[in-house]
This record gives sequence, C-alpha cells and structure tokens, in this order.
Amino acid sequence: MFLWLLSIYFGILLGIFLATVFLIVFGQNWGRLPRLYLKIVKSIQSHFPDVYPKDVTAWPSIIDKSPQYTLTRHKESSKASFQFLNEAESPFELCQDALVSGIESIIQDGVLQAYDPCPSYSESLLHFTPLNTWNQTQKLVFYATLGFRFLILFPIRLALFMTSLAWVLMAVAVSFVREYSDVERTSIGIIYCRLYNASMGLVAKYHQEENRPQKPGIAISNHMSPNDAQALFAGVEHGATFGYVVTGQRHTGLIGFIQRMAERVSPCMWLERKSGDERKNFQEDAIKIAKQSGPVLLFPEGYCSNNTMIFQFRKALFQDDVNIYPIAFKQDGRYGDGFWIEDEFYIHLVRLMSSWALVYDVTYLPKMSKRVSESAAEFAGRCQSAIGETAGIPVSGFDGGLKYKQEEQQKLRVLQEKICAEKLVELFFDGESSMDGSISEHSSEFASSGYGSFNESGKSFTESLIEPIEDTLSPSIAYLRARKCSQEVESFFDIQQKQEQIVQ
Repeated sequence: MFLWLLSIYFGILLGIFLATVFLIVFGQNWGRLPRLYLKIVKSIQSHFPDVYPKDVTAWPSIIDKSPQYTLTRHKESSKASFQFLNEAESPFELCQDALVSGIESIIQDGVLQAYDPCPSYSESLLHFTPLNTWNQTQKLVFYATLGFRFLILFPIRLALFMTSLAWVLMAVAVSFVREYSDVERTSIGIIYCRLYNASMGLVAKYHQEENRPQKPGIAISNHMSPNDAQALFAGVEHGATFGYVVTGQRHTGLIGFIQRMAERVSPCMWLERKSGDERKNFQEDAIKIAKQSGPVLLFPEGYCSNNTMIFQFRKALFQDDVNIYPIAFKQDGRYGDGFWIEDEFYIHLVRLMSSWALVYDVTYLPKMSKRVSESAAEFAGRCQSAIGETAGIPVSGFDGGLKYKQEEQQKLRVLQEKICAEKLVELFFDGESSMDGSISEHSSEFASSGYGSFNESGKSFTESLIEPIEDTLSPSIAYLRARKCSQEVESFFDIQQKQEQIVQ
C-alpha cells in the first residue's frame, strides 16, 4: 500500500515536471492555469487575518514622517536641502527642527526600509509555524499548505532548476564544437531563463510588449535580485534574433558559475565595481555596444531592493545619442518575495522554491532619449520617475550604497552639517551681509574657529548640532542640547565682535 502511494506521488511529480519542460522547450506555457492557481492560494489566505488593515496606504511606515524634516535631493543641481531651513526664524528653532529630523531618522530613515522583506499586506502562510492566535481549523489548513509547498512545489522546482543548469552546460559543451548563430544563442538563452524562472515559481505578466527593447540601445529597470535578468530575458519572443547583452557585478559561488556558463553562449559583460579601472572600461564598452547593437541590460540602481522604493539611478550611461528603454518591475509580495535579502544565494533560492510563487508585472515603457537642454543626471532622474510612476513605487534621490559604504554615509553627514551651518550663520546675522563681508565669509570664519571643523579628537559644532540622541529620546535632553548649542554659537559671535572692536 505504501509503495503504491509512493509510486503515485512520484508519478505526479514526474508528470508535472516533464510537461513543464516540454512546454518550455517548444515555446508554450501552461496558459491560464498559473492564474487559477494564484486565485486558489489567495482564497486560502483570505481565511486568515490580514497583516495590515486594508485602508493602510502603500508601504506602511513606523511613524508619520513630515516632509518638512526630510532631506531632499535636487536632481537639477545635485544638491540637497531641508524644508525646515526655509521656515526657521531663529537659531533655536533651527536647532529644534534639526533634532526632530534626527529623531525621525533614528526611528525610520528613508533608505534602510528598502532592505527589509517586502510587506505582503495579507497572511502569506509562508512561515514554518502557525500563530497562537489561529484556531484549530486554521492551524490544520496551515500545516496542509506547508506540506504542499515542501512535498509538491519544492521537489518539482528543484528538478527544474537542475534541468536549467544541465541545459546551459550542454549548450556550453556544444559551443566548443560549433559556433552558434544569433538565433540559436537567443533561443538557448530563452529556454534556459524560462526553465530557471519555472524553478523559482515565476508567474510574470508582460505589458505593452510593443515597447520591448530594440537594437541599438540600453534597457534599464528597477532591481530586486540577480534573477531579474532571467525574468526579462524570458520575455523575449521565441524565435527572436537577439535578446539582451546581460551585465552585472561579477560574483563567485553559484552565481559566478552561472555567469561563466552564460558568457560562453550569450553576450554578457561582468565587472568588479570596487575597481575604478574596470568601471571606466565597462562604461566605455557598454556605451559603444549600446550605440552599435545591444540592447544592453542594465540595473542603474546598482543595488537590490525590496520593490518598495527605487534608488537613485547612476547617471554615467545616460548620454546623448543613446536610446533608453525603461522597464518597470512590480511584484505582489503575498505569494513570495523576490528580494535577495539572504547572505547566501542558495538560501535565497531555497526560499523562492518553497514559496507559493513569484508574481511580477513587467511593463515595457516607450523609448526615451536625452533632451538637448537636459543633463545626464536629469535624464536619469526622468527615467527613474517614469519607472516609479508606472510601477506605483516611490523614487528616492539617494544612492542605495548608503547602506553599505561608510564614505557615502560620511559625505551625506557632512552635507547635512554644511547646509544647516550655513543657515545658522545666516540667522545669526539676520540676513545682513554688511558685517565683514558676505555670509559665506562668516561661514569660513565659523569653520576656521574650530566649531565648523572636526578631527579624530573631537566633533564639530555642526555635528553636535544634528547628531542623533544615542542614549535616550527624552524631550528634555533634546531641549537642553539644542539650548546649549545655541548658547555656544551666541558666545562665539560675542567674542568675535569684541575682537573686532579691539582691533578697531
């Protein structure tokens, strides 16, 4: 009896696996079945309490942050500003606003939330243990879904993943014997990517396919994981003569193995971002290919995020005479999260293979070109905004590298100090420039005095003005710190005026 049930079980798995491979190789798909499957999953999830209330706005925040206290980047000038700087009427008010801005950033900043797991807004049932608040029926349903994911979905997807690797290895072996034509290279890439996507449980819907990237040009999109390249390549028409020139960071391990195999049978460009020479050569080669053939597939954010925000686009490749084809990714987190948040890539793959599905909406936007009066930064920002508007995702004026690069964090910190200090000096002189020259001259004096500079042995005044409250968020301590900063500046300028009187 047991062997009979076991044979039926493996027969079902083998049948689904072989049918999927057959459909992919011959350019077909499962039709409406994946969407029907998603409806069933959604119906099961609806019998469990929602994670968030239904009336919550997109991407719920810990606090209701005011735009007044948020640092805003200006693409047209590559500068930044706080709105409260334009509204402060006294030095103390400026100190108070700076402290409020710092406290809000401590609670929730505008960058790190994009590196959290993607919110699902509903009970996804993707954890390993039931919640204590569920009743017995809900717990039984949960265990049934857990068994389905790991006894049905996972083994089928693992087999499809191994098949995708076997396919590309076979193609690489043949490449040493004969040269592939462009059509053959593209076909090999499409089949590999569709097998790979099937192993990840991808259910993608491609919109506005008439805008699919063409030669010559650069295709750009927002970014969640290295799997985005396979999701886009799988959207190429079966039988097409070209796909994408895939680009990205050079990796080791499993990703590195896939990259080395892929570059044998498909045009690819990998680089080491830490090398300045490699970045320069990569930029030159990418622009050259984009102007002659392509389309070159790029992810201008440079970092993966959870699809709740689009980071600042790198402006280097947004040049004249280069066609840009924007592509917008939007995922539904209730079935699975495509964001690569794990330390090891294989753990990421296991999580995806055991999820319900990866549900993406991929929208091809019309071709965009740089305007005559437009800078590279403005053009990059316009493309970023177009993708964000299409996907319904807010855009950020900051680089995703702020999470990882201490030098970028320091630059931003110094920038905030500078703009706050300049406004503080302006308030003390009440907008007058008659006292020993312009405001900028007073700013220089302010910096040279020791308050505006900093070294390893001490902190600058402007740093102490806006530094986070580390030990406590007590309003009284915040008030005393702001008052102390204000008194220090008043004392400094009193000394300066007395010195001027003595000289005179």
